Amino acid sequence: MTNNSTEAATITVLSDDKFGTLAGDTDCQVGTVLAGGASCSFEATFAIPAGDFPGNHVNTFTATVTDDDTNTDTATDDATVAYTDVLPDVSLAKSANPTSVPETGADVVLPTS
Repeated sequence: MTNNSTEAATITVLSDDKFGTLAGDTDCQVGTVLAGGASCSFEATFAIPAGDFPGNHVNTFTATVTDDDTNTDTATDDATVAYTDVLPDVSLAKSANPTSVPETGADVVLPTS
């Protein structure tokens, strides 16, 4: 995030509409003062919940800053993760016991797994 102002601003909110309040990191967290023109960034890792194909998981990040005159500004941006199709995949194994019988015939066990 970038403080586009010429005045310093303090980060007061870091949140995500799906994952809640974000901690940030040591140089980019609630309470960090960004000088005019300064920026900071951080990464956060989340488990995306199961979804259906075709479809997307969309979440929105929100950051709010406040200056020393109690003026605030809020910025938001979203990210989209597409769900990919997972095709069915089945396998089986078949065998015979015994594997040969007399020409007159006999019982054979045919297990399948």
